[in-house]
Amino acid sequence: MKMRFLAPTLALAATFSLVLVGCNRESPKGGPGADKANKGTTGTTTTDSSDRSETFTIKVPPGNTNVKQGEQTEMNISISRGKNFDQDVTLTFAPPEGVQVTPDTVKAKKGDDSAKITVKALDNATPGTTNIKVTGTPATGTATSVDMGIEIKKKS
Repeated sequence: MKMRFLAPTLALAATFSLVLVGCNRESPKGGPGADKANKGTTGTTTTDSSDRSETFTIKVPPGNTNVKQGEQTEMNISISRGKNFDQDVTLTFAPPEGVQVTPDTVKAKKGDDSAKITVKALDNATPGTTNIKVTGTPATGTATSVDMGIEIKKKS
């Protein structure tokens, strides 16, 4: 009797694990050490901690943030800095048609670890799931980007 419940339980656990892995909303590494640090993630090259310490990543809210047509919401974007990364990072946003991001550019100065933006779905925004591309460009080194998910809901 116990064996019948084992297979569904394992299937449910595997599905849950896939959902958690798929929810990651963090960019690859950017900054002066990014080229070396990112190569280490493929398993072909090893990296030392100095490569990672000179990098940053962008973190956006997990999943999709709901915004109704004609309405807006405030969102936080985080910057995770390696211990030796002290550059300003310019964040730019590429929203889909019918969506506005204010401000359209944010400079996260040395020591800043987050930025607030406002996302507005215009009245003509197409309902459904879409992404805003968030790009972080350091003063020197490699830029990086991540997709921030939003769900546009039909105006009631």
